[in-house]
Amino acid sequence: MRKRAIQVRYSHFLREGKKILSLGIPGVLTQLLFMSMGIMDTIMVGQLGADQLSAAALGTSLILPFVTFGNGIVVLLNPIVSQLLGEKQEDQIASKFWPMIWVSQFLGWAAWWLIRHLPLAILLPDIDPLILPMIQSYLMAVSWGVPFCVTAFAIRNLYDGISYTRPIMLFTFLASVMNFFMNTALIYGEWGMPAMGAEGAGWSTSFVFVLLFLMSLSYLRHPRFHRFQLFNKFEFPKWVSIRDVLKIGIPNSISRILEIGAFTMGALFVARLGSVATAGHNISQSLFYIAYMVAAGISFATSTQVSFSMGRRQPGTAGISGYMGLMITLMMTSLVTLLMVLFSIPIIRIFTPDPLVQQQALSSLLAIGLCQFVGGFLLTGAAALRGLKDTVTAAWVTLISYWIIGLPLGYYLCFQQGWGSKGIWFAFSVGILVGCVIYLMRFRHKISRLKQSMRSAAYAI
Repeated sequence: MRKRAIQVRYSHFLREGKKILSLGIPGVLTQLLFMSMGIMDTIMVGQLGADQLSAAALGTSLILPFVTFGNGIVVLLNPIVSQLLGEKQEDQIASKFWPMIWVSQFLGWAAWWLIRHLPLAILLPDIDPLILPMIQSYLMAVSWGVPFCVTAFAIRNLYDGISYTRPIMLFTFLASVMNFFMNTALIYGEWGMPAMGAEGAGWSTSFVFVLLFLMSLSYLRHPRFHRFQLFNKFEFPKWVSIRDVLKIGIPNSISRILEIGAFTMGALFVARLGSVATAGHNISQSLFYIAYMVAAGISFATSTQVSFSMGRRQPGTAGISGYMGLMITLMMTSLVTLLMVLFSIPIIRIFTPDPLVQQQALSSLLAIGLCQFVGGFLLTGAAALRGLKDTVTAAWVTLISYWIIGLPLGYYLCFQQGWGSKGIWFAFSVGILVGCVIYLMRFRHKISRLKQSMRSAAYAI
């Protein structure tokens, strides 16, 4: 009897793991393709020297908190839609979709204005004055793509919520190809276009974001979406609907902004060490985000499965989905980290021909690997809780992991102990590890309480 129970439980875990992989693999490829555009920008701008690479790196670090804040809210469309499908209330999806689109547009254009009015001289007091105009021109260019980026991400979460992930993977592939040609034209001045350097990468990124938005939006006319009647149930902005979105979205967005803000602060710490250190740290961040994007693809699938199971009032299955998502994330990030360590030298040489920058990036490699391993677990843990509509925990965990532990320890190791960039990465790893433990305990507690609640309701009936 016990053996039979173990077999049933094992098959249940296996089934949920297969579901997460079937959704997660296209999501991972989408994330890697999206990440490849940032890596492509880094490699292509890096050929022009450390100053241009530093300008693009710092510009990217400055816009990330704004994009992340918007994406942190609209990502909740995924579990909302998935839970509605689990509850067999697909006729309600349009009423959740349009408020999220209006919120994404408002946040995107607000970010556009703020990015264009950043006080760079105050934010970057120790930066070489010759690099500041390069950063400014990059920000002016890339800001135009931000509203379209946030809204495209909102639409993507509708696709993820209904477990239809392959079209977004295709759109992102096409966008990455276009990004290469636009970079070639605008960074280097090929085919009669002006050579803009880092600014050209900003304009190319904006163009790609617009393209992703248009492809994602137009494909909603596909028959796969007809049952949701999205355009027949079009809604203009309503404060009540928008308020409901913000109520659950802002805590999650605060979590994401705290996370990206911490990485931005880390980059600003390293910027005080000079342009070579900054360029090396930017390469380190690019390597870190490769594994991070792999984890992100699995995390979206985990959130989808957890919320779908909750819609069907099956907290036990939701728990299994969450645990399997965490296990798959650990395996995949471990593989990525291992490959990165084994092929570190040729990988870093792709980014820059400068031997000083290469050495700077190599010096942080082991610390980055540790951060990748625990960071993926943290990301999927947050997604599992998001599937349970718990977004407040993520905000507190991020505050503790990065701002109470990571940044103070990173500052100490970077400057007081002379570890430089690797001190930042090691400190983040320590903080993230603490956050992983909190997430795991919280998820187990939530699932246990939900199971008990379901049993109590069954006995009452």
